[in-house]
Amino acid sequence: MNICQPDWSQINCTIPYRYIDSITCTNTNSHLVREARLSFPSGHASFSAFTMVYFVIYLEVRYKFKTPRLVLPFLQFLCLMLAIYTSFSRIADYKHHWSDVLSGFLLGTTVATLTALSISDLFQSQTNR
Repeated sequence: MNICQPDWSQINCTIPYRYIDSITCTNTNSHLVREARLSFPSGHASFSAFTMVYFVIYLEVRYKFKTPRLVLPFLQFLCLMLAIYTSFSRIADYKHHWSDVLSGFLLGTTVATLTALSISDLFQSQTNR
């Protein structure tokens, strides 16, 4: 509503249960209106969630080096915090609404999990390759 700045004089809100199917935006900055319509779901949140969740799964399955016990969980935690930080930065910078970011994050997490489980060969043993 803030970006579109609709012409309220053309909208009749006196009839109850009437669906408003057309709105005339008075904002002349078409770039802002276009950006607002592209905000769902957040591409930054979905991409960061996808890459970090897939990397966390990859590390869990393939990381076989002898290191102290907490190195792997700490590295995985850092990856997930980076994805969450990226998502929160979109809200803090007023680039996306929280629901756009949440849906993008959930989309990225779901696609990363499905990719790791069904498309990639992460869970095949080294001898089967």
